[in-house]
Amino acid sequence: MHWVPLESNPAVFTEYMRALGADQQLAFTDVFSLDEEMLAFVPQPVYALSLLFPSKAANKLRDELNKQALKADDIPKGLFYTRQKVGNACGTVAAIHILANTRPPVLRPGTPLFNFIGNTTDKSPSERAEMMETDADLAKVHEKFASQGQTAAPEAEAEVNEHFIALVPFEGSLVELDGAKDGPVRHGPISTQGFLRDAIKVCQRYVDAADGSLNFAIMALVDASNIQN
Repeated sequence: MHWVPLESNPAVFTEYMRALGADQQLAFTDVFSLDEEMLAFVPQPVYALSLLFPSKAANKLRDELNKQALKADDIPKGLFYTRQKVGNACGTVAAIHILANTRPPVLRPGTPLFNFIGNTTDKSPSERAEMMETDADLAKVHEKFASQGQTAAPEAEAEVNEHFIALVPFEGSLVELDGAKDGPVRHGPISTQGFLRDAIKVCQRYVDAADGSLNFAIMALVDASNIQN
């Protein structure tokens, strides 16, 4: 099974997460640069980052990090993680990982993602991925937003060379959540520099591993009221 890929577009992702069930007071915004000076313009607080990167170019780093992935039995209680089995659904999986792990909770009861998380709380990451394949509500929301954005959406079966991951704070640590890996990857305690700058260091590792590719996009989940239009 394949879904049409999502575009890394803050406006699309903001409306998409709200349709999934997120609080209307949150929004995604672009992180335009990894430079320290430019990070000062990213609204605070930052609840999570999504990173879109060229998957083939960064294969070596992905394999290296996958060796550090937590096994299913070692995933801490309270950290929601799912594998990805639907092709081209990495954007949706990243959104799920971000919204499921944002604290305080941001999902409205009775909404598609709230229900999915509730129905899969006691399931393994692989079982969650299987249930995602058959979740008509999640598929319906995804289909609506996959056709939106600034570029023409590829076909569902198209080979896509970019991949989304999520970076979230969890119990004082920086955690990478990627449905294509065997489990969550801990990147250590969050330093005194704060979550955003620590997460950007992980993004920089992917940039460095991609041999000059520019196919990167970073979005931050923030309070909508802090975004200056």
